[in-house]
Amino acid sequence: MRPLPAAFFRESTKDDKVAFAANVLIIFVFACGILYFGREFLVPVSLAVLFTFLLTPVVKGLQKRGLPKFLAIAMVVVAMFCTVG
Repeated sequence: MRPLPAAFFRESTKDDKVAFAANVLIIFVFACGILYFGREFLVPVSLAVLFTFLLTPVVKGLQKRGLPKFLAIAMVVVAMFCTVG
């Protein structure tokens, strides 16, 4: 294994810290922009993921009682539509 170059161990300077802070700020602004402009897509997707996590145990329980997977999923989805509206 080769040793690391000496530049790897140099101490960071003020310019390095400023550049790092600028990069973090740019990434943060970019991420906020993506979340802001993508909210029409991201909110339904995140709700779908949340409902998936919440309803999976119900589907598994129905499957343990002998229902086929398709029927268990269909029953849970219909029940959700009736409950949520």
